[in-house]
Formats: sequence, C-alpha cells, structure tokens
Amino acid sequence: AAGGTGKTRLALELAATVGHRFPVGAVAVELADGGENDVVPRLAEAVLGNDAAARTEAATDLLHAITRHLAGQRALIVLDNCEHVLPTVNRVVAALTHRCSEVAVLATSRERLGVDGERVLLLEPLSTVRRSHMVAPATELFLDRAVTANPGIVVDDAALQAVETICAAVEGSPLGIELAAARVRTLTPRQIADRLGDDLHLLRQRHSNAPERHRSLDAAIAWSYELLEPDERRLLAWSSVFVGGFEIAAAETIGSAAGIPDVIDVIESLVEKSLLTSQHVGAHMRYRLAEPIRQFARARLDEFGQLDLALESHFDHCRSAARDAVTQLDGHVDPPLFTSLSAELENFLTAIHRAADRGAHKSAMSLASSLDLYWAETGHIGVAMQVFDQLARRHPDHPDTSIIHVPMLWVATMAGELPRAQDIRDLLEAQMSEGLLNPIAVGGASFGIGFVESGGGDAMAAAKAWSLAARGAAPFVPALARQAYWSAGQSATAAGDNELALGLYQAADRLDAPTPGWWPTFVDTMRRVARTYQGEDHVDALHRGTLALEDTGLKMRFVLASAFVSLALFHSEAPDRADHWWRRSMSTAREIGNLWACWVMLECAAWSAMERGDDHAAAMLWHAGDAFGGHRGYGLWPVVRDETDRRRAVVRARTPAAFDELVGRPPLTLTEAIDIALQP
Repeated sequence: AAGGTGKTRLALELAATVGHRFPVGAVAVELADGGENDVVPRLAEAVLGNDAAARTEAATDLLHAITRHLAGQRALIVLDNCEHVLPTVNRVVAALTHRCSEVAVLATSRERLGVDGERVLLLEPLSTVRRSHMVAPATELFLDRAVTANPGIVVDDAALQAVETICAAVEGSPLGIELAAARVRTLTPRQIADRLGDDLHLLRQRHSNAPERHRSLDAAIAWSYELLEPDERRLLAWSSVFVGGFEIAAAETIGSAAGIPDVIDVIESLVEKSLLTSQHVGAHMRYRLAEPIRQFARARLDEFGQLDLALESHFDHCRSAARDAVTQLDGHVDPPLFTSLSAELENFLTAIHRAADRGAHKSAMSLASSLDLYWAETGHIGVAMQVFDQLARRHPDHPDTSIIHVPMLWVATMAGELPRAQDIRDLLEAQMSEGLLNPIAVGGASFGIGFVESGGGDAMAAAKAWSLAARGAAPFVPALARQAYWSAGQSATAAGDNELALGLYQAADRLDAPTPGWWPTFVDTMRRVARTYQGEDHVDALHRGTLALEDTGLKMRFVLASAFVSLALFHSEAPDRADHWWRRSMSTAREIGNLWACWVMLECAAWSAMERGDDHAAAMLWHAGDAFGGHRGYGLWPVVRDETDRRRAVVRARTPAAFDELVGRPPLTLTEAIDIALQP
C-alpha cells in the first residue's frame, strides 16, 4: 500500500487486539528510519527485551539468538515499513518462519516481501463514496479529526459536501485527510476545499515524476507544507534529520542553527497541524514525523542546500546530549530518566555513523567514547562494543584511534570479549612505551588495563595497574584518580590483601575532587567488605549499604558493590543474605549486558545451590561457568577461586554423580545458566 494509508496504525491496532492470543505477546519493530544493518539489531532489542546480556552474548549472531529465544513459542512480530530494506527483511522472516513455526510475522510495506507462505492484504485508501444513510469512511475520518481540532465546528449539508470534496481531492488518503482536517482551526471546510482543489492540481503536476499512487499524498503533504509560516517550514525540514524522534532540547538546538527564534511555539503549531506527533517518553514529551512527512521534509532540506548544516547541528545536539547524559548518570537516577536517555540511542548511533561516513573520524570516535557511562548504565554494553570495534577496525592506523581503544578496554572486558581487550592492551602498552600517547590518554589506558588484568583473574596485577593509573591521573583528572584508587582497592580485596585495600581507599579519600552523592556509601561499603575478610562482623551494615546504593539507580556501581558484598556475606556465613545480593547483582548485570559480572556471580549461584543441597544444580552452573570462562579467557580472582575449589571438593565427595553426568554433555550458554540461576 502507498504511504499515508494507515498501514502502521492498522498493524499496531491489530497487534493490540490479537496480542492476547500469543503467550509471548506482540512486539513491534520500526524500520522506517533505519538501514539494512539496523533490521536485526532492532529486532533483537524488541524480542530479547531487557535481557541485554542475551543480546551481548549473541552479538556475533543476533539472528540465531532471536530464533533460539523464540523457538517453540507463540509470538507476533510486527515489522513496520519494510520497503527500503526488503533483502534483509526477507532473510529475517525466512529464518523466523523456518526455525520458529509458532511465530507469526505481520509486515507493512509498499511492496511484497516475496517469502514463502506470504499472504498479502492490499490496504486501499478510504472510500469516498457515501454508504446508504451514512457518510463515506473518508468523510467520517475527516469529521472525527475536525471535531477534535475545532469542537465548535458546524457541519451542515454545505460543509458536508465540502468535506466530501476534500476527501476526494486527496483520494481517500488517511494522512492527507488528517492534514486537511487540522486546518479547520483557521479555515472552514469550504475554504479548505476551494484552496485544496486548485493547489492539488498544480502540485500533482509538480510531482508528476512520482508513482501514480504516491502523487495525491505527496501533493497533500506539499499543500499543507506550503500553508506553513517560514519558521514552521524550516523547523519541519530540519527536524527530518532526527531518528527515532526528538525532545524540545533537540529541537531548540537545530532551531537555533536554522535561525528560528521561538522553537516551542513552532513545535506546538506543527503538532496542531498534524505534521508532528507527540507522546510522553519517560519524563519528557517526544516528537516525531510520520514517515511520508519525514521523507518529504528531508527532500525539502536537500533542495534548500541545508542538509549538511542540519546534519552538523544534529551531531552538535548529540554531543551536548552525551555530556548531559553522563552528568545525569553520575547522580541519583530514576526510571523516567533511564527511559528518556534510552530513547536517544538511535540518534546517538546515527550521529556517530554519519560522522564516520563523511570522514570526520575523530568526531565520531570522540562522541562514541564520551558515551561510556551511557552505554553501561542504559544496558547497551554490547552495542558499544560493536560501535567501538567498527570504528577501530575501519581506521586502525588513524592517529586518534586511541580515543576508541581506551574505553574499549573496559567495554570489551565487560562484554565478554576479553581477547579483544587483551589485544588492545598490548597495542596501547606499546604506544605508551614509545611515548605516542598524551598524559590523559596514558591515564585512561592505565585505568582500562586494570579491567583487563582483573578479567583475566590476576587481581593483584589489576590493583597495581589501577594504582598506577591513579597516580598518573591525580594531577590532571582527580575524579578519575579517585575512581582508580577504589578500583585498585576492590582488586586488592579480590587478591586477598585487605590491608592494601584499606590503604588505597584512604588514598582515594585524600584527593581533592568533587564528591558524588553515591561515593561515601560506596566506599564505606567496600571498606566493610575488606574488614569482613579480616574477621569483623558487618553483615547488617553491608546489607544496609548495598540497599542504599541500589536505591540510587546507578546500575554499574551497584553491580560492582553487590558482587563484592555477596562474596563477603558468604565469607561471613550469611548465605541467605548473600543469595539475595548475588541475585540482584546478576539481574542488574544481565540488564546492562555485563557478561563478566554475570559470569562471576554464576559462582555465587553455584555456592547457593550447594548451600541448599542441590549439588546437581551447582555442578551444572560450574560446568557452564567453566565453558564460558575458558572460551572467553576469563579467570577467577583468588578469593573466589579458593572458595570455589573448596566447595567443589565438598560436592564431588558427597555427590560424585553430579559431575560425572555432565561429561560429554554440551554446557549451557551463559544466558541459559543465568535463567536457571535466577529461578526462585
């Protein structure tokens, strides 16, 4: 069906109506403003939901992860606006229908998909012919929208005839009808009909190179567009550079670049005229253009010769939004903020890719790198790894590639790509030895190397790397130095040297740096972990401190704290408290895609299974952990390894069959093991 006939609205309404018939439910994937490479990641985001760990673990073969997740389940997948990505959609739908026999796919497109078993429903424009004793469907839609726009409108026979003329002029296009109906705030139906009739004839001629089925809609959009004030035209055209919508702050950024003095008034006017749609996302209002309008507006932007300026303005907005996001994520975070920030993902990704495509490699890498906390806290560690890796491999010899390599050290470690992190560490160490990195880059690289050493299980080497990073960063970036000191302290505890850990926490406290609200509770909790390993009783205080950290909403810091607290609670022989916190740590790590933390907490899950006498479950979880760690190169910290060795010996002695029955059996994937571990 042609654009503007209501394909999207009908598909979503149908999904809402029949979704209850599918136990897994219905998921919708918007493809209009993406390309071939966006189809599978967006489908994975929708199908795998909040399970970022599953997306991250399967990053090399997302389609396989999707079909494995949906196998044997009844679900409805809505793929909206497929016409420009048909080859990939064809491959995806073929895989879904072949491997997931219970999955139904509803696709909207201007063309057939061309897959086996496809059934096509041609969506015609609304009829403009009167039904017996009733108005035509097209007229009914116009009247409904007109009354909403102007409740005082008088609909007599003359007005009704004018409405029928309008609907015939736009050939029953629902979007064209809505655009025309929005004008009843300032024009009568007869005035609209008179103006529309003459203008549409000329505009159809102007758009005579478009396919016949598109000319009426193009002309209707053009008619509505040409009635706009100059500022409204400019903002509509410039807003076409956004992907996935935008907020007022974004509109003000591009509006300023476009020379529009009062953006809020213009936004309100465009919403009233049905050229923009609005909806609440998180704590903010978000705006977007219907796809036919976005395409029309983008063409106008190109005609004006302002496309490059608008793209630069979009990048400037994303750069500013990235700085704001990192600042916001360093304080107390509530769910609406996470929702609002997550909604910007497509704009961030698009800005990075556009910059790289136009040769602004340093800008692309800087923006991607500046989002480090955003990637982690909003559950997109796997996405960050893909973005970093693509940029790094695209220009490996670029003099500024260290901008990407530095955050890749910790992102790759957390994303389950430790070998890649180790390769980058070796490269950065060579560059540091040759004096090729500036002092700030050296500090960042030293900080990232601590993650790599810790991921490999050498906690003392990690403590030394972080201590070195702290001393190097202290004169330049005290906040980074403080973070490095407490990371070193955690690693010293993981290595079994708690006196060293307490000394490193004191060094962090001595630094003159801004103190985020989470810092005192975090460091106090980590001190209590170290003292617990020294034989002191801090069970209740550890519980209270970790609960307070969870309440901040800061997921990455909570994962780190609750993981160490879980280990300390097991050491204090408080397995019930430990069970609570490793579950919360693992759940949150899964949510943000931190595979490394999930893997470490898998040891705690096995310990809990052993505590409740389920040796078979413990052995199965150890089997999965050994396979993942061995394949990805991870190693256990000494305090974890020693306790695991002791517990495995106990299980092997009392239930040898628990291990014997796993010989030759393929291990669970990490995400499968997580699902089992988190069962009540």
